[in-house]
Amino acid sequence: MGGAREKHLTPSKGKGLTGKSIQVNAVRIHESTGEVHLHDDNNKRKCSVETSRFWKIWDSFKQDIWDGKTTTVVGKDGQTSAQLTARLANNKLDLDIVLDSIELAPNFKMVDDFVSSSS
Repeated sequence: MGGAREKHLTPSKGKGLTGKSIQVNAVRIHESTGEVHLHDDNNKRKCSVETSRFWKIWDSFKQDIWDGKTTTVVGKDGQTSAQLTARLANNKLDLDIVLDSIELAPNFKMVDDFVSSSS
């Protein structure tokens, strides 16, 4: 769809993540092949999000942050979510991340099946 220059287009990536891993409480985060992976190794859960999408979500999360603000990211597999919650304690802004399994409710699944069958 990019025409003659399509091979020159690359997805937006975050800076400084490739090859690095960080640990936020029980969640390990790293970037791999254009995705940010959030791992809860203790509960054997993984949430994968395209790197450019993760950056947009993170930037939006930080724009208007307050104690208790929560953002939920649904992984690209549609089966795992990562809940990011800001918390303020002793004048320090911190972050909690919790990974959880999710399933599609009937209404969501019905619309998803309808859209999938038409493509």
